[in-house]
Amino acid sequence: MPRYDYKCVKCEKVLEAVLPMGKKPQVCNEITECSEKGPITKIFSVPKIFRPETNDTAGNRVRRFIEDSRDELKEQKRDMTSQEHVVEPNE
Repeated sequence: MPRYDYKCVKCEKVLEAVLPMGKKPQVCNEITECSEKGPITKIFSVPKIFRPETNDTAGNRVRRFIEDSRDELKEQKRDMTSQEHVVEPNE
């Protein structure tokens, strides 16, 4: 859900709200525990972009996932080939 910034007209607090698109709160206490119940206005906010601190690219993450999955499949195959399987005839 998108994040929006609002400012209460009475208490002048700046509030960040995670709301579904289309929901527009009218008073401060709808998105926080404010006793003022003042009208709020939407204010301009800088987009919040979250990036990992490392130089980890999407391609590297995909490669690691594929390698981990490949190793896991090899291990499962080893486990299955070491087990004894008995096939019962259909009656």
